Amino acid sequence: MLESNTFGAILQTNTQFGAFTLSGVSSYSEVRLDARGDVDGGFGASFAPPSGPGFIPFSAESADNIIGHRQQTTELRLSGPLSPGIGVTLGGFYFRENLEIENESFDTLAGGTRNGLAVQDQRTTAYALLGSNTIELAPKLELAAGLRFSREEKDFTASRLIGPFGAPPLGPIERELRASNLSGDISLRYDLTDDFNVYARYAPGFRAPNVQGRIVFGDAVTVADTETIDSVEAGIKGTFLRGKGRISAAGFYYTTNDQQLTAVGGAGNFNQLLNADHVRGHGFELDLGLDPFERLSLNAGLSLNNTRIDDPGLEVGFCGAPCTVLDPINPVTGNALIDGNPLPQAPRWIANGSVTYTIPAGPGDIFTNADFGYRSNINFFLYKSTEFRDRSLFEVGARLGHRLNESAFEISAFGRNICNDTSVLGAIDFNNFAAFVNDPAVYGVELKKWF
Repeated sequence: MLESNTFGAILQTNTQFGAFTLSGVSSYSEVRLDARGDVDGGFGASFAPPSGPGFIPFSAESADNIIGHRQQTTELRLSGPLSPGIGVTLGGFYFRENLEIENESFDTLAGGTRNGLAVQDQRTTAYALLGSNTIELAPKLELAAGLRFSREEKDFTASRLIGPFGAPPLGPIERELRASNLSGDISLRYDLTDDFNVYARYAPGFRAPNVQGRIVFGDAVTVADTETIDSVEAGIKGTFLRGKGRISAAGFYYTTNDQQLTAVGGAGNFNQLLNADHVRGHGFELDLGLDPFERLSLNAGLSLNNTRIDDPGLEVGFCGAPCTVLDPINPVTGNALIDGNPLPQAPRWIANGSVTYTIPAGPGDIFTNADFGYRSNINFFLYKSTEFRDRSLFEVGARLGHRLNESAFEISAFGRNICNDTSVLGAIDFNNFAAFVNDPAVYGVELKKWF
């Protein structure tokens, strides 16, 4: 069961001061969310049959509810030319959030009676000062550089009020997280021709500490320390065939220090935060577009993304169900050693493509398009196992319709995943082999009207 209510407002302003523009964006939002489910992937319990599928040792449901949330952001930027060939941007950012979360456990066999309750309260304040400039070093060569000072303060409190399975109350447990960082970027762009340019960019960055305090079933409030990253990217962009073709290609490499990771679920049925010494990644991205003649458009994309966790001592708990773990096991702790593993949910290959063709028909167009999306195999968790992964996903979609331009009216027939590929998108590794899959083949007719 999922129910959510949101409210938000955004105010954007632009004011001219001579050659300079002062831009401001402010926002406010509130969210309420109730999410409840049976995370062991089955019904009933082994001690009160019928139950299944598989072994269901508990008659528990759980819920995570956002019972209070307020978020405010404000950003100001002043930008303009200092002199011919030199542009500058100065700005500031402010963020404030109050977040209250309620974690619950219910006994399904007792009519859904609540038997566990924990609450979290998190208050975050962040601000940043930034500046960047662009300098034309030569007629075809441009340098861009920027600096950003960031500060984040987070106050967190968690308490367990009702403990399931006889666990006692716990807390309040408090954590105060503080972090400051100076980051930035520098890049060069060179125009090879009027249609093509090449670029290179170096950028360090950071993520402030985070805390996880879902203590209905576990007693630990875990903290992930500050994460920093260094990334390098270089590529080429341009058009060809007199603008009918488009290309964008880039290669990248990054090293993340103390990367924040989440150990999800497992035998303990709760999440824990941890830091990996290093996570390294490299790859490339390629996007192509071609309009060979009027009303026909072709687009395709391909990317390679290799990721690797580099931390010889890093270990995590694994599945509560008896899965086949492929990682070495620490004989002392019984945990899986994950050094050398890729990041979870990070396919090595991703590809997509689309073709669109329109035919004039009276006051409108008849249009048809087809598209596909592909990703290679993924692991669902930080540890590797035979069961908790998916080999690949390949989905194809198509649409045929008629659009009336003057009345902004459209009718079309469509199909999604028309090859009916069945792929696993994720899993729950608590005490069963529970997984969720992509949508099956879907066909339909759609009617649109724009006002």
